[in-house]
Amino acid sequence: MFKKVSIVFLSVLATIFLTACGSSSKYKEEAGTYELTSISGDVTMSDFKEYKIVLKADGKFEINASYTTTTQAYNAKGTFDIKDGKINLYTKNGDQTITETYDFDGETIKMNASAGGISFNAVFTKVKDSK
Repeated sequence: MFKKVSIVFLSVLATIFLTACGSSSKYKEEAGTYELTSISGDVTMSDFKEYKIVLKADGKFEINASYTTTTQAYNAKGTFDIKDGKINLYTKNGDQTITETYDFDGETIKMNASAGGISFNAVFTKVKDSK
């Protein structure tokens, strides 16, 4: 009887482990660093020292931007999902969840954005895979 209970317990444990491992790499193919390669509108490439989006296989992301005209930087972390050629980036501001949706084809993120009276169209291209 103890042997049967042990086998069932180990089977359940293995299933939980395999499920956890599989879900942590849901976005393995899409994971990587996407860097700004073109921008038009109210800002230009020369306005940025760096602007990149890092997608992780577990569905988390980071955005890092630094500017040439100021010492301020923009950094954000959150989660993402990909559906029907769109990437949804989710960030938190207190209790509020902010969703940004952009075009995504696996190699580029196309951002059409407008905030604070500034509008731009940007393309981020995958430059390396995350591990």
